[in-house]
Amino acid sequence: MGILYFGTYPLLNIIARKCFAHHYVFSPNRRNGRIQGFKYYEVATADSDYHGLVLFYKCKKRSFDCQILSGDYSLTGTKIIIDEQQNEVSWFETGFQRLFITDGGNFRGYTGLSAQFQGHQYQISDRCNKFSDKYGARSCESYTYILYQCNLEYKACKPLPIQYTTDFDVYLDLIVNEETNELELYINYDEECESLIFTYGEHARCYAAVCEILEEQK
Repeated sequence: MGILYFGTYPLLNIIARKCFAHHYVFSPNRRNGRIQGFKYYEVATADSDYHGLVLFYKCKKRSFDCQILSGDYSLTGTKIIIDEQQNEVSWFETGFQRLFITDGGNFRGYTGLSAQFQGHQYQISDRCNKFSDKYGARSCESYTYILYQCNLEYKACKPLPIQYTTDFDVYLDLIVNEETNELELYINYDEECESLIFTYGEHARCYAAVCEILEEQK
């Protein structure tokens, strides 16, 4: 078995020995956050084939109760963002400048990259509406994608009243159109094969049947 590196993290030491007994490295990132009675950790590890892996942990304070909120092989640098006013903690990818997941009263993941527009950061969240074993593996019956607006520090995030629902897990591109002064959402954006879902600016407009404007913008 490989060497485990922990520093001052005895709780994650115990979890790692139980869950990652065959892994080569398990090294907590010392940038962690606390909110709502929980502590959050970034953990760098490797799988049995020695591929680098980063995990995002949530642990109850003074407890052995921890859970992995998310993990990824391809993240290009990460950090934890604490939003005390919203009581939310976000895991942020610094390489591509995007939110990965947010935990709090409204847990959510994200798809695609963020876009800076009119003094805010925007990103699309993805929500699994109902788990299903229809195809022999645990999956979602449908997905809803919601446009979120955050400040430039990726805090004070709020959902905007426009969303897109589909039966498939798709990759979405959020593009800033400087000519029309609008955000545009595409499925796998390609200038030769555009699939526009909605635009957002002074007014919100849907271009797909499964897009929905929940209320008029004021």
